[in-house]
Amino acid sequence: MNVLLYFGSFNPIHNGHINLARYLSDHYDFDSIWFVVSPQNPLKPKSSLWDNDIRYNIAKKALSDYSNFFVSDIEFGMPQPNYTANTLRRLSGMYPNYDFSILIGEDNLKIFYKWFDYQYIIDNYKIYVYPRLGDNEDNDIPKYNNENNIIRINAPLFNISSTIIRNRLQKSESVEGLVPDNVIELINKYCEEGRI
Repeated sequence: MNVLLYFGSFNPIHNGHINLARYLSDHYDFDSIWFVVSPQNPLKPKSSLWDNDIRYNIAKKALSDYSNFFVSDIEFGMPQPNYTANTLRRLSGMYPNYDFSILIGEDNLKIFYKWFDYQYIIDNYKIYVYPRLGDNEDNDIPKYNNENNIIRINAPLFNISSTIIRNRLQKSESVEGLVPDNVIELINKYCEEGRI
């Protein structure tokens, strides 16, 4: 089983996340794409992060129509802050016959050397790197050992961000077209409850 792990806070998941996953599913040989909802990114502040269960429930609902997409909450029960290397070790131990790869943005490749146990990840897993808006320059990306495991993908750029969605919700503005239609009611419910 060839599984791509798509890590993120998904705060919330949006159409850009899903369209990128659909592109990868159509153009690469993945049996499944797992969206790993992270409780805390060690390199980002936690202040604007919605509750774990809210982000997980919205992602699960958003992906419910895709048979090859799966939402994982594996990191919720792991020590924080969450390190990708530790999650990969756990998943590989749980599913020894699965071939896991990870997806990161080009902005993360520039600082990958700051990730905990980054060389273990490069040595043992393929890393698929997608471009980010405004990140066209390769000259500030460090050289890594075992770079044959780093695969650039030529995916389209989706100009949607979770920050835009959260800002619109704070102003009671519509997020239609930014998130899947099937999660708008759930998001509105959380807003009415004062949870987001």
